[in-house]
Amino acid sequence: MQKGILTNLTPMGCYGFILDADSREVFFHSSALERVDFDDLVEGDSVAFDTVDDAYGLRATCVRAVAAAHPEMILEEALCMV
Repeated sequence: MQKGILTNLTPMGCYGFILDADSREVFFHSSALERVDFDDLVEGDSVAFDTVDDAYGLRATCVRAVAAAHPEMILEEALCMV
């Protein structure tokens, strides 16, 4: 699985693009999402995904949100442990 960042989300069409590690924009449709709803996605979110090269070009499949810990949450949890 590759990792990338969500860009150019289009809610009306339920699709968007993922900026991959090679700075390519990879198309994805909401039907490729796993364990996440399109409405819960935000541009800038990190995702993991696979790709296929079809007649239209590179397309993402098996798109999953990657949980990222926010620094302020980590600090708050650390302070609670003291």
